[in-house]
Amino acid sequence: MSVIDVATFNSNFTVVVARYELYPAEMPTSYCVGFTVSANAAPSNTTYQDTRVNLADAEGKTSEQITALAWEAVKNSLYAWATGVYNRPPVLGSVFVPNTN
Repeated sequence: MSVIDVATFNSNFTVVVARYELYPAEMPTSYCVGFTVSANAAPSNTTYQDTRVNLADAEGKTSEQITALAWEAVKNSLYAWATGVYNRPPVLGSVFVPNTN
């Protein structure tokens, strides 16, 4: 099974920046940026991943550019997760009502 393509990912999943802060709090050496990804068809099906961007790599960059650097670091593992979710049989996660007969 090949990894989901970007267009399919963007159409079927929502990415939220869930964490953006200097890390560690005392004497920071990086920005910690975290993403929550959820399936649009089943919003309770989510995952979270964060990564760090060194201050040296972030120097002179906007928060959007720093976030893009973080995304580059985690996107492959998040696309792999999304591939598994996207290719699940549709019956998984559906509500099943047993027949009373």
